[in-house]
Parts: sequence; C-alpha cells; structure tokens
Amino acid sequence: MDCSITLFFQLHDEQAFRQAAHERALTDGLNAEEALSYLDPEKSTVGACAIMLFDPGVSPPGCSITDSSTD
Repeated sequence: MDCSITLFFQLHDEQAFRQAAHERALTDGLNAEEALSYLDPEKSTVGACAIMLFDPGVSPPGCSITDSSTD
C-alpha cells in the first residue's frame, strides 16, 4: 500500500530554522563544512533545511520513506 503525506508549515524565524537544520546535520554525522552550509542562504535553501529536519533519514517502523522534495 502506498501512502502520500503533504506537509505545509509557516516559517516564522528563518535563522532559528536554519540553526535547527545545522544542528541536525551535525547530529546525523555530516562534516562541519556541510553542516555550516545550512546556515548560509547562498549555499542552501530553506527547502533543503526542511528536508534535513522533516525527513529523518530513518523511516518509522513498518514503512520506508521513498522520497522527499520541497518547492
């Protein structure tokens, strides 16, 4: 069975959101340079930050995350 989820969110503090993506990247084992890119709007989009935060890389039990994208 396939199931699709669409998530809409309103961004209130881009700096805090980027900081959270940076911290998750470090926690997930990205090197410092890669993680720092999440703090720089010229190196990563808010969408890339959202994928880092909302697609945990590890699927919940009983399913597989097959893709994630942002607009």
